[in-house]
Amino acid sequence: MRKVLGISLFVVLCFVFVGCDTDQEREYFEIGERATLRNENVTLTQILGYSLDGIMLGQENKYLLLEIEITNTSSSNTTFRSSQFTLQTRDGGILRPTIRLVNDNDIRSRSVAPNGRITGTVEFEVRFGSSDLVLIYSPTGFSQQDIGFRIHSTLR
Repeated sequence: MRKVLGISLFVVLCFVFVGCDTDQEREYFEIGERATLRNENVTLTQILGYSLDGIMLGQENKYLLLEIEITNTSSSNTTFRSSQFTLQTRDGGILRPTIRLVNDNDIRSRSVAPNGRITGTVEFEVRFGSSDLVLIYSPTGFSQQDIGFRIHSTLR
């Protein structure tokens, strides 16, 4: 029994550490370019803008609003969440989406039928003047790699 538990733990740890994403393994796309994955197609369609209207938002920060289109290419309903997106900064920092009540089109959590498509937004609080950002999408399922969308413009 101990041997089985030990082997199981070893396999899980190997999976966790070997399966970690590195920058070299991630495939990158540009704005407007469709990323075709096993169960979905994802496109960062456009940068909708930057907003300064946040509550208690620091003077040096802005909201970056990104429009995303996702098509479910699987044979079953799939739920897509804004938490599957993160934003990588130039220095390697990772930002999670900001959820605000004023954004009615936020992806948040939406179920999509087979061959269905959703368009929605994800929003991040970023530093004024940020550049060379990467929107990272982490598909559901353990066997798929994260993908990145390069955002080259400087936030002004």
